[in-house]
Amino acid sequence: LNGKWSYNRDPTIVLEICGDVVKKPDGTIAKIMKQTENGLSIVHGGMMLQANLHNNELLWQDGAVWSRLDMPQPECLLRDDQAEGGNGDHHNGGEVKEEVDTDLLGMQE
Repeated sequence: LNGKWSYNRDPTIVLEICGDVVKKPDGTIAKIMKQTENGLSIVHGGMMLQANLHNNELLWQDGAVWSRLDMPQPECLLRDDQAEGGNGDHHNGGEVKEEVDTDLLGMQE
């Protein structure tokens, strides 16, 4: 799933999946908790969100859709220190918080 993806609610927003992280447009990252060739899961607002790949689109359970822009470069542009210690969302030991009303990018659902 590595590569760049546009966001259905604002196609000018581009995200990058690189290894086990999602790089957001503001430079923060979200850790991918589980990934297969057909989907991935991240933690957002204390809740696990899942997306499934269908026709070059990631269909998120919160209704968001990311469309593939290009295939990944041979090497992702993220450095190892960004992937490990960045400002992204982190899993909080299994604790689940109240449901959030924004998606991964902070957009209202």
